[in-house]
Amino acid sequence: MTALRQRMLEDLQIRHYSPTTIRLYLYAVREFAKHFGKPPDQLGMEHVRLQLFLTKDKKVSTSTYVLMVCALRFFYTQTLHRNVAIERFRFPRRQRKLPSILSREEVKALLEALSSKFCEEVEKFGNLARRSVSSI
Repeated sequence: MTALRQRMLEDLQIRHYSPTTIRLYLYAVREFAKHFGKPPDQLGMEHVRLQLFLTKDKKVSTSTYVLMVCALRFFYTQTLHRNVAIERFRFPRRQRKLPSILSREEVKALLEALSSKFCEEVEKFGNLARRSVSSI
């Protein structure tokens, strides 16, 4: 493990990041460095911008893209203590999904199924209660 990677690991642990987050952040920075073939401390903001563009171009999920932004932001601001303009990289908007709406017929069928099941359970409970009282 390189000294830089060890320092980032310690920075993450000091701040009580979860083991999963630590693993993913270290992986993201390693992939960033591997892509350009240089240590990450020798890469600048143009490299970050290009990496984020390429990550988005691969059509990765929003959470993967956000992870990459957060990992690089942490690396440059906390581990390297650089005042870089990484904050200008905004998180993408999350897509809002419309809830599925049931038709009148589906709602009616659901309520009838629940109603009949509820009646069965009440009847079972009543029979059980009668047996308990009669045994006393």
